[in-house]
Amino acid sequence: RYGGEEFVLLLPDTSPQEARVLLDRARLAVAGTALHAGSSAVSVTFSAGITEARQGDTIDLLLSRADEALYRAKDNGRDRVEVWAPAQ
Repeated sequence: RYGGEEFVLLLPDTSPQEARVLLDRARLAVAGTALHAGSSAVSVTFSAGITEARQGDTIDLLLSRADEALYRAKDNGRDRVEVWAPAQ
């Protein structure tokens, strides 16, 4: 857990495309699960931002890029996965 509602996953030896497939599968599994609170059912979704580590990147830079991708996912309608790319 990185923040109140934020989590960080480290996926060594995984390309951004492979990470996207993994997170899209998880996103669909979560979206297909209703949580029950008393007599109410609550739908749960999540958005994710992905970045790839490069030689010399700092943890702060990686988190910043992943955060940019996450907010792009939220701005584009939520319940989606976005990969960070330079010059967004």
